[in-house]
Amino acid sequence: MNIAISIRRLNIRGGAQRMVAYAAKEWRAAGHRVEIYTFFYDKEECYPEILKDFKVIVADEPAVIRMRTYSGKGGFIGFFQNFITENQAARNLALKISPDTDILHPHDQLVYRTVRYFKKEVRKIPAVWMLDDMTTKKHSLLRNSQFDKTLKASPLKRVWYWFVDALDYYLFLRYIDSIAVVDTRDRVWAIEAYGKPTRIVRNGLDASEFPFRQRPGIRDKKINLLAVALLLPHRRFEDTILAVPYLERRGFSVSLTIIGAPMDAAYFERLQALVAEQHLEQAVRFLGKVSHEVLLESFRTADMFVFPAHLQSWGLAIFEAMSMGLPVIVSETTGASEVLENGVTAMLVPPFSPQKIAEAAERLADPSLYQKISTNGRAFVEKEISWDRYARELMEMFEEAKTTYGQ
Repeated sequence: MNIAISIRRLNIRGGAQRMVAYAAKEWRAAGHRVEIYTFFYDKEECYPEILKDFKVIVADEPAVIRMRTYSGKGGFIGFFQNFITENQAARNLALKISPDTDILHPHDQLVYRTVRYFKKEVRKIPAVWMLDDMTTKKHSLLRNSQFDKTLKASPLKRVWYWFVDALDYYLFLRYIDSIAVVDTRDRVWAIEAYGKPTRIVRNGLDASEFPFRQRPGIRDKKINLLAVALLLPHRRFEDTILAVPYLERRGFSVSLTIIGAPMDAAYFERLQALVAEQHLEQAVRFLGKVSHEVLLESFRTADMFVFPAHLQSWGLAIFEAMSMGLPVIVSETTGASEVLENGVTAMLVPPFSPQKIAEAAERLADPSLYQKISTNGRAFVEKEISWDRYARELMEMFEEAKTTYGQ
């Protein structure tokens, strides 16, 4: 099968980029031809150890420059300028896709628009969309309002959001044939919003890259916490930061390492201000973007991993930590939580609750519970989370879509 993967950007080492790289690797190993299409590509930054051997096609520079020029501009005029330039870039990229492609596989945001242009101007072939996060304005408002309680849309703005979502569906999303998501919540939302056949396909992991380490547990009431994710408001790093004083009042000596590129400057500033306000400068450190080697070393030296994100679709770093035997504390509203069992493979806590994070960490000071979750977590990853499974289940969707098309 000839597979065309498209993704908005391949210039960072994010979860979506990892999914694309490893799926491509699995499919090519199975004998399929795989080509990757994107607007932004940095071959040194984005998984070069995997993507160096793949054909990565980038949209023409003028189209990308126009898209960048208007990206983020506000108001109605800014919206339509951005909309037009994004569509120009999407069409430019679509027309670069090999005409003998058998399946279109757009991944996440914006690139699903290439499906319309390829189907209308080249060939009608099936398209299976990998949806990491909901694209509708309705769901953006839902998620953003969770972090800013003053954020409410006026009736006029709600009508505008309805129009934008309807336009996006009519022009682009109706050309999608089926959708893959990573969790149940997004499956429900996707069916409601797009009305397409939607299947859960769990994210993968190469456990050999994250080797298990036998851990002694908590000694002398010293806890080294680790948090890893791109620094965005819905990741809720502030809840982990605020858990530190709770633990200190319980007699623990705590350090917290936060790894992740600051994708939202204002949010990063708020986190830094919170650390200063709580007088935690000696306890909390931000490492920013790090190498894979530094990431592995951070997993090795930490005692617990905390992932308090709210309405996060999955959380790949959770399973990286589990693979290395690191007990994890995970928000119940993170998509990954639905495959985890509280007190068995993870400690699950309510969102927006620094105190519950601290209580979970204190419970993990019990050596028997600590060892239980450490070993169970690794066993779960080995059994349930793999790139082979991820790629295979997507391939099943490709075959179903081709059968529906009569190919």
